[in-house]
Amino acid sequence: MAESQQRYATSADLPGEFASVDAATVALWLGIAEEQIGLVAWGEVALRGHVLLTSHLLKMAGEGTSAATGTGAVKSKRIGPVSVTYMGASPASSSAAEADLGSTTYGQAFRDLRRTLSTPRVLRTSTPIPIQ
Repeated sequence: MAESQQRYATSADLPGEFASVDAATVALWLGIAEEQIGLVAWGEVALRGHVLLTSHLLKMAGEGTSAATGTGAVKSKRIGPVSVTYMGASPASSSAAEADLGSTTYGQAFRDLRRTLSTPRVLRTSTPIPIQ
């Protein structure tokens, strides 16, 4: 795989529903998501993982224009005068973080992608850790 493909996402990589979100907000969530993705551990899917996690975080912050990617599976609905309730944590979730990922389609895709990694998940650090 070419070195240039292992990179972090930029605002241009995000889905179109986030195009109108201000640059500072996008930069904030890109930075937070980047802390969870290690280029070495994630390899060729690092960019996709970063896009998915950032998109999930933006949706959780109330950003984006698509209701289809919104915050969880619908638990109940009422037609007049419109009411929607979203499901909370899935009982199969092993932690609050896993449950949170299930609340948007982006988070679900991120969780599924993360599960396919054959190497242990590692957080990117600014200090190299020597391997002996």
